[in-house]
Parts: sequence; structure tokens; C-alpha cells
Amino acid sequence: MLHRRGKRDDPMWETSKDSVGNTVESYQAGSSSSISIAGSILSINPTAVLASDKTYSINIPVGAVQDTAGNNFEEAIEYEFKTQIDVAFMLMGYNGTTLYETPDSFKAAAELTMTQMGLLSFNRLNSYRTHMLPISPCDGEYAQSKSEIEAIDSALDNWGSDNPFSNIYQEFKRHPTALSNSKAEQISVLTSLRLWLVENEKGALNWKDTDLGKEHYEWILDKVLIAAENKPAVSLLLDGVRMPAGFDVKEYRTFAMILSSDDSYSVNAAASNFSWMGGQQWNILNLDGVKYTDSQMFFYDDHSDINSGGGPDPEKMKILNVQVDAHELIHTQGHIGHDQDPSCISPYSVMTACYVGDFFTYPIYNRIYLMGWLPETAITTVPSLIQDSYNATDPTKKYLLKLGDFRYQELFNGTWYQYRIDGSILNNPDAVDGNALSMEQTDDAARQALSN
Repeated sequence: MLHRRGKRDDPMWETSKDSVGNTVESYQAGSSSSISIAGSILSINPTAVLASDKTYSINIPVGAVQDTAGNNFEEAIEYEFKTQIDVAFMLMGYNGTTLYETPDSFKAAAELTMTQMGLLSFNRLNSYRTHMLPISPCDGEYAQSKSEIEAIDSALDNWGSDNPFSNIYQEFKRHPTALSNSKAEQISVLTSLRLWLVENEKGALNWKDTDLGKEHYEWILDKVLIAAENKPAVSLLLDGVRMPAGFDVKEYRTFAMILSSDDSYSVNAAASNFSWMGGQQWNILNLDGVKYTDSQMFFYDDHSDINSGGGPDPEKMKILNVQVDAHELIHTQGHIGHDQDPSCISPYSVMTACYVGDFFTYPIYNRIYLMGWLPETAITTVPSLIQDSYNATDPTKKYLLKLGDFRYQELFNGTWYQYRIDGSILNNPDAVDGNALSMEQTDDAARQALSN
């Protein structure tokens, strides 16, 4: 058992020295609220923001800690640790091809993503490593067909057992639109589609234009194939993939599976974690073949669309892929839902579905309450104090104007943006259920006040 030395003659603890010996933060052993002891465990919660991917050391001088009998530790303690790297980019081709043959070929995309994330996070997210994974021979369309076959089999089995820990489709037993009490014709059509998927090794979207597909595809999509998202094609592409030698997932805050091939198929992008759906959705392994089962967050994004025929300009697609990477990376850091801009009033937040902006933008409110990248002192009710957040790096400035009635306004690259916050989110920032904020037309009176 440990306890602190009393406040009298309290020695100073020097903690969190950086790699060149500069003291980041110091504490008084007997009085600092940053230090706590529970049994034999001593914890330090620094108030300073420690940079990622950096080595720090903690120095505890003689006499700062005593045992329960009041005996001083007779030797100084020097403890060294390294902070996590922010992101591991894992490059994996499929269908026997890849757009990224080496880490260097992905460097421009990685640098752009992390440069923009550094700006959005006020330099809280900026470090990364890139690793190569073996190219999978699996075809994306084949994986899609396997995903849909499993969904069809479950639907034909009345969605399987009631145990959600062993049945990934259990929720569809009571889903309002999922197939139930299937009729003979529905069973016949699904059986025919299943046979087509097996024979053609392509997704049902390719079956849509057949005579039977023209008549039945829409209801199958709504009632059956909706369940394929519980075990999507990407989970089959990643099934059994092993992390490379020297990779330790605990060294990273999150990691990204960047998939690519030279065809036009895409598994799109999403954020997830190893334990999602009770651990049934993912079978990703460490080098020794042990399945990851904890709640470690990660995301995947398919960059294959760069080379698809008839698509956007390749350079624009590269920017779009990086924007999607940033979007999903923000999800892994705690933004569960999406900002709302249903009328596409303004291409402001990279977390809206209709984001088409030229910049990587993210509302200041979210950066304060969802991410913790800025302190609440960044909020003011005085318009003249507002600073432009475009490429801003100083977290001590004022960036968010509180207008009242859950409305806020901020300045980005010379343009004012206004949005409304749901009251429950304002009072409980962790209760994000899909709409952290809703964009609005900027109030003319407020804009005029800000311009004066």
C-alpha cells in the first residue's frame, strides 16, 4: 500500500519531462489534485496536453511516496513512457491488385489527412505510421455475393435464433420492414436469387436488371438485403487478415484499413470496433492468429474509385478519399452521429452527408464538447472577440459566438456559419444520437453585428 507524504516539507514532483529534458509539468506530492493513489497504484492525470508519439519521463524524488507505515521510498523513481501514435494506416489491396504498392505511394494522402486533422484538432491529432498488408485475391463482387447469400439464408430461416451473441441477424426478427411470415412466392424468388448469386459470384445489384430482378429487387432490398449490412462485404474481405510483424495495436489510438483495387467495385467506408455486433462482424487477427476482441476503434475506407471509369477527376477523387478518411477518423475519436444539413445550406461540416466543401471544416462546438480539442473558454458572447478559425493554431483564442436559443455562429475563412444545437446534446455532450448540430442560414442581424 502507498500513500503520499504530508504537505509539510512537501517535495516537488517533476513529471512528464519531454525527450530533451524540458519539464512539462510539476506537482506538489501532498496537495496536487492530479495525483491519486488506490492501494498500490499511483496515478497521475496531467493537466498539460501530451503530444502523441513522444517519449516522456516521470521523476519522483526520494521521500515523495511512503508506505502505510510512514517509511519513505529510499530511492528516486525515474519512469519513462511513450504516448500513443494517433493513426496506423494499413494498406490492403484486393482482387489481386492495389493502388498503393508501397507506403511511399500512400504518403501524399496520409500527409494531407493528418495535416488537416492537425488543423482541426489544434494539433492534437497529427502522428501516423503506414503498414503494408498482403493483397487479397478475393474479388469485391464475390465478397458482396457471399454477404447477401448469408442474409438470404438467415431470412429463409426466419432470421435464426433469438440469441444476439451467436446470431448476427437476430435484430431482424423484430425489424419493422424485414421479411417475416414469408409466402411461397417470396421463398421461390429468394431461392432463385441465391442460386444466381452462387453461380455468378456478383452482388444482387447485377441481378436487378434480369427479368426476375426487375420485378422483385426493390422489396428484396428493403426486406432482406438490408440485413447484409450486419456482415458486409468488407468483413469478408478482411476475414482472417493478420497484422504485420512489429505491429502492436495498443501503440495506436486508432487504425485505418485503406483498401483498394484497380476495378470499380467499392466497399465504401465506415467506422467500427473489434467488438461490434458482439464481436461477430470482424475476424481481424494479430500476427499470432489471435482474434482482436476488445473495443478498439478503427475505420475502413475503399480508395478504389480513383480509377473507375466515368467518375470524377482523379485529383478530385484523391481529395474526396482524404475527406472521407478524415470523416471516419473523427468518428473513431468519439463523434458517433452526423451533423445535419438536410437542405445542404452550407458545405461546412465534414461530418454532414452533403459535404462538398473545398476545405476540411468541422464546427467549433464539436471541437469543444465532442472532441475536447478546445476549452470552453473558446466561447464568447462578444462578437468583436471572435477569431477566424481557418488554419488557426492558438487554442486560447475565442472562436465560437453564443447567440442564445441554442444557436451559435463562427467565422471560417472570412465566412460566417450558423447552426443550432439540440438541447439534450448541449446538456450532455456524450448523448450524440445522430445530430450534433443543424446548419442554418446565417442570421442577417447577427452577421451585421459581427461585421461592425
